[in-house]
Amino acid sequence: MEKLEPHQKEILTNLLNSLKITTDGTKGGVNEIIKNNSGYILDSIFKGNFTNELKREYLYYLSYVFKDINPDLCQYIQGEADFINYNQLLGKLDELEEIFNIKRNHESLINLLIFALYVLNPPLKNIYNDIIYINDEKQATDETKNYILKVDYEYTIIYNASKYKRVKMQIKSERLKNILNKYIFTYCKPNKYLFTNDEGKPYTKNRIKYILKVLLKVNNKALTIDYLRKTYIYYFRSVNTDLLERQELAQLMGLNITHSNLLIY
Repeated sequence: MEKLEPHQKEILTNLLNSLKITTDGTKGGVNEIIKNNSGYILDSIFKGNFTNELKREYLYYLSYVFKDINPDLCQYIQGEADFINYNQLLGKLDELEEIFNIKRNHESLINLLIFALYVLNPPLKNIYNDIIYINDEKQATDETKNYILKVDYEYTIIYNASKYKRVKMQIKSERLKNILNKYIFTYCKPNKYLFTNDEGKPYTKNRIKYILKVLLKVNNKALTIDYLRKTYIYYFRSVNTDLLERQELAQLMGLNITHSNLLIY
């Protein structure tokens, strides 16, 4: 087997020693160990008391190993080597709320709400551009469309998690409910799109992407929906060890196999 470069072997050895995993230092041995322990290793990195720089270093090295094992996971880990953690997203949310409290205008509230939907709730795919606000579940008649239902103070998102699966997700965050109440009270009526442009037409998917990528950067990093979903996956893993709840969240978020495995295992 091909020997690892000395600095690569040192980085890997330090990580695996800290996790009490032994290896002979060869590429083949390393690949098998990481393949068999990938969930535990990644979980330990994100839950451990490593500095952000050390986490990036470990993730960068793991991406090198995963080139041979799982190219999709390799690409994800490379992105995570420059990751933004969940607390930084909450900090951005605080900033957007302060901006709204000062400006009190439509644009600042839209920005706050869109960001909150992807941070305070398990982030769904790009479904919010033409989601319809309703106050009676009987109004959710078109199974090709997505709805946000408000009954009293409770909100439920009714959406297509996949081509064959219609799902209901209750919003649990009180902070998100408060933001929704402010927005709907001022700008939205039942059986109308939640977000519309000046002509009354629903937002496009590209508009949502633009708001996240260009207007709502965190630490000067452009955000994508996929990135926000992965960030939430690792946050949820770090605070929840219940396997059934992880499986339920994977179904609710409509995760593909690669992302489901990241969340569950």
